[in-house]
Amino acid sequence: MRKKSDYHMTIGLDNDQVAAKVNIGTGEVTVVDRGNGKLPDGYEMVEMNKFSRHLPEVWNYLKKHLTNLEWVAATKMGYMACAYTNSLRPLNDQTTLMELSQAMDISVNRVSNVVKKLFELGVFAKFDVVEVDCEYKKYWIFNPYLSFNGRVIETSMKNLFKNTLPAKVYRGDIS
Repeated sequence: MRKKSDYHMTIGLDNDQVAAKVNIGTGEVTVVDRGNGKLPDGYEMVEMNKFSRHLPEVWNYLKKHLTNLEWVAATKMGYMACAYTNSLRPLNDQTTLMELSQAMDISVNRVSNVVKKLFELGVFAKFDVVEVDCEYKKYWIFNPYLSFNGRVIETSMKNLFKNTLPAKVYRGDIS
């Protein structure tokens, strides 16, 4: 005797498709429930028109205030940002000047000043945390108001940057 759900199958769907079950005996078609459509607490949907891979209005503002070298470094950092977290791992305060120089493709003699300026302009943040039963961690996080890769973003992470220069340019407070 069969149970209610004897067979399971994983299928891929495009954004404009939904899964359905067909009862061969009756011809009844039932759309498969996709859940309640709610995001977990602490997350929000990224506005697809506003949060694309790069936010042009903010990048254009920065381009006016950065040298070509600083612009290249900021762009490289943007492409290094991990999906959904914007972490710039493995970059952190312990990263050597040589490693930073290689990651950003700029001279080791200029890297300290470039990183300092990008930090001061809010291109990235430094985050330190001590977790229970874990080692002390330091993170660099790329500003999601410049670029973000993913469909959802942690509201708390986005709020870390809400008063930065890129966020103010994004909101139109600075032009």
